[in-house]
Amino acid sequence: AQLIDPEARAQAAQLSDALPRLRQKLKSYEDPCEQQEELKDAPQVSQKAQSLFQLLTDLRNKGKGIVFVTQVIVTAPLANLIQAHVPECVADAFYGDMPKKD
Repeated sequence: AQLIDPEARAQAAQLSDALPRLRQKLKSYEDPCEQQEELKDAPQVSQKAQSLFQLLTDLRNKGKGIVFVTQVIVTAPLANLIQAHVPECVADAFYGDMPKKD
């Protein structure tokens, strides 16, 4: 069995303790945002994401594919969006810590 580093365990506990406060803070922003008219008409996903969903829908029977992103932070949210908007497409987020080379 693999042991978890005590420092990592302490950090995980600290983050778990902070999570309820962060959720409450985020919830406090819901009402003010819902009252802003310009936000009511904003699309739930970008046109770029909608185009990707359409492309994946069109190519769903063509085999497997990889979607590359420029920022690691968008991998998991994009995989979740793909699963939600193109249910017949299996999406998962994979990333590594390799440096970007031009």
